[in-house]
Amino acid sequence: MKSYFVISTLFLFCSPTIAQNFKISGSVIDSTNAPIVYATVLLKDSENDVVGSIATNEGGTFEFTNITEGTYTIHCSFIGFTNYEKHIEVSGNVTLNNIVLQSKSLSLDEVTVNAKMPTVKRLSDRTVFNVANTSLTSGSTWSVLKQTPRIIVMNNQLMVKGQQPTIYINDRKVHLTSSELQQLLESTPATSIQSVEVITNPSAKYDAEDAIVVNIKMSKILITGYNGTVSGNYTQGIYPKYSFNTAHFYKNDKLNMYVSYGYTKKKEDRITSEFIQFYENNEENGYWNSNIDLDTWHEDHSVTTNIDYDLSTKSRLIFSANALYNPYWKRTTKSKIIAYNQTSAIDSTFNSLNTTLDNKTNVALNLGYDYDSNGQSLSILAHYTYYNYERAQDVATNYFSATNALLNTNAINSTSKQGIDIFTGQVDYELPLPKDVALIFGAKAGIISTNSNLVQQGTVVDNAYTFDYEEDNIAGYASVSKNYTKWSLRVGIRLEYTDATGTAANTTDTNSFNYLKWFPSASVSYDPSKNHSFSLSYKKSITRPSYKRLNPFRFYLSDNSFVMGNASLIPAVKHYTSIDYTYKHAYTVSLFYKHISNPMSELSFQENETRKMKYVADNLDKAASYGLDLYINKPISKKWYLYFESSTFYNKLQFFAVENENQLLDNNRWIGWVFLGNYFNLLKDNSLLLDVTYQYVLPSNDANAEVTARSVFSVSMSKKLWDNRARISLQANDIFNGQIFTSTTQYLNQYNAYRSRFESRTILLGFTYKFGNYRLRNNKKTIDVEERDRL
Repeated sequence: MKSYFVISTLFLFCSPTIAQNFKISGSVIDSTNAPIVYATVLLKDSENDVVGSIATNEGGTFEFTNITEGTYTIHCSFIGFTNYEKHIEVSGNVTLNNIVLQSKSLSLDEVTVNAKMPTVKRLSDRTVFNVANTSLTSGSTWSVLKQTPRIIVMNNQLMVKGQQPTIYINDRKVHLTSSELQQLLESTPATSIQSVEVITNPSAKYDAEDAIVVNIKMSKILITGYNGTVSGNYTQGIYPKYSFNTAHFYKNDKLNMYVSYGYTKKKEDRITSEFIQFYENNEENGYWNSNIDLDTWHEDHSVTTNIDYDLSTKSRLIFSANALYNPYWKRTTKSKIIAYNQTSAIDSTFNSLNTTLDNKTNVALNLGYDYDSNGQSLSILAHYTYYNYERAQDVATNYFSATNALLNTNAINSTSKQGIDIFTGQVDYELPLPKDVALIFGAKAGIISTNSNLVQQGTVVDNAYTFDYEEDNIAGYASVSKNYTKWSLRVGIRLEYTDATGTAANTTDTNSFNYLKWFPSASVSYDPSKNHSFSLSYKKSITRPSYKRLNPFRFYLSDNSFVMGNASLIPAVKHYTSIDYTYKHAYTVSLFYKHISNPMSELSFQENETRKMKYVADNLDKAASYGLDLYINKPISKKWYLYFESSTFYNKLQFFAVENENQLLDNNRWIGWVFLGNYFNLLKDNSLLLDVTYQYVLPSNDANAEVTARSVFSVSMSKKLWDNRARISLQANDIFNGQIFTSTTQYLNQYNAYRSRFESRTILLGFTYKFGNYRLRNNKKTIDVEERDRL
């Protein structure tokens, strides 16, 4: 009956000769293969009269129906891009190849950009979270990432699909430790963010170490002139926190410049309780209960700049820099430990105070040249990183008897330094070939040099005092892509050669290795119709140890616990495969399998004889997981946009029990998470936005530990003021304090656990003011580097 109704309707609205009515369909993308949403597509007849007009949908596709035989012109346009025209002959249904719009530099009158809801695009290799002009950009870049789909924050570390991603800003790699990355992003304003790309299947153009990439796309001014923003945020958690940010854009006929500065001052609190059950001859032999209070004060300054200078209509010079300076970082760790004997009676207590002072400087400089002509592009990039880190640490411990009589005191004083220099150079060339074939190839070379030293005084003198590490990398790659009517294919191969040596004085810890490895990648997609899409992808990648983890020094947290690196760490190799199905560009099901050889982690072990806890960087034997991901992203109405994501998978880990003669043990379980984002536009003039997000992480396994469930429920609002020149925002993060978790290690003669509460429940009040010719911006074309993420 339904089919009969459809056929009847078509008959009524079509010309009498039904066989002469056809369809014209296609898709509109940019130069990065991302679909362009709401592009205007016009259909003109042979007299140049417009016979059809349509806007592309969320997938960038369009379709004209009831088209008679004849000659037509397709005209496609979108602001910030060069117009596209193509003449076609219609004698049957026509499916056009991808229409690629090229971005251009514009001199335009002011165009008002209204506040809007965030949207999520699911592409074959990435998820794009568009946040420009939304309430999420009222805070810091870090706060935006915490609410980005597919990103989970665990212990203040960003995680995607169970591993730490590589962070890019404007396609330039940011190479910092987890804590330094957080400091940089917290002091970087989010007002200029255009979108966040979570790339789960990077092409061969990316370094082999880039298994997963999070690329933060900043805005670029398209109007000749100057504009800027200034913003300030006040955050209240257990302690108050402040931030000030300003960003400035300038453009003339040849120069396009962006510079931002951020300052953050904050105090953070973390409370941890620990339990350790000691053993002797596999029998319980007393236990410890600990209460630990960590307070951290720090001030951060960050500067980011991007400068494009057009040498001609086809070539440009590009300079970029980002700098993070921490003149003041202080942490006090107050520990109270109660030691119980075999009968659970108090044996002794000891109190420890660890005072740590740090200062860091991290500067990254990029100089590049781009040439683009008729689809052919050449990119040359030189990169230098300067990194300097200094730490002074004092650990004082008082020991008391069961009757609270002072038994002994002990002190450890240490100073440490680390300097890192990174030089890289790379060349990339893109060549379009006939029949919708694109070839990309390039090469890269890098030299990394690190020097670390430690001076330690007190009762502990068993550390190496210097550690030198040298690494040379050479890589080449090629990637070919081909688009058919319903099929698309991408195949890439990357070859990397690494030669590295790490030497620790006063120890036998030396790591020297060299290897040549191939890293293939491939993806194929099939779109049988506009509502259905299938894809298959594979990628091999590598994870090299960070320079900090290679350092074998012992850093004491107290008399009874320490953290140490491992000069014998070896790189981990990962294989990842997924099969995806998407319906109507809104519903996606993904089956995946992942296998990692020699994954790296920080493992906790208790030394039962010496009664010490050590946290050691080490390789696991292997890790494997398989599971199912579900995604829903669609507008429910004009005022409500929904994004839902869930992942469920079986995670298999095998690790070596260091304190049990390196026995090989399993740690396997089903794990997963759910993310739900609701984005509302509450007023007719689009000036009031409301975002409500919820994230739940199931109990999980981590190396040799089991971790309890966590959740985050957050609400943010923003209101535009004064003809969109100002914005006031309010954010409530982790309202139910669901980030509290417990990590437990229990096997053989190991039983220890800790419960930790970060200061994640906060309220933020922010204000942003725009000045100058601020109305119109667009994405910025940029470049990348790799080695800095191992700092």
